[in-house]
Amino acid sequence: MNDNLKILVVDDEDSLRISLASILELEGYCVKTAEDGYKAIELAKQEDFDIVFSDIRMPGISGTETFKEIKKIKPDTIGVMMTAYALNDLIVDALSSGAFACLSKPFEIDTILATIKDIR
Repeated sequence: MNDNLKILVVDDEDSLRISLASILELEGYCVKTAEDGYKAIELAKQEDFDIVFSDIRMPGISGTETFKEIKKIKPDTIGVMMTAYALNDLIVDALSSGAFACLSKPFEIDTILATIKDIR
């Protein structure tokens, strides 16, 4: 295991969620996924995650709101937001809510791995 970090990947886009989770698992991280914020919040109630990678723009509940709810449940969880859109208000809201960073999609996997290294 890679420092035994537990990572939750939240994205409504199946291909991104699955590929990111697979790559992180190959890097030795323990990874769970959720296709929406509601499922992510439920997972956070059941398990401790060190890092949550979440898309900002998702149907139902935004990634920012999801992260805020997870922080209420598990205050030590670190959030990294991801977005393909220039959603300045949501990005500012996410960062002011304690998110560690906001990454623009598409991103290189090296960017994700460097972000994890910066968190540690």
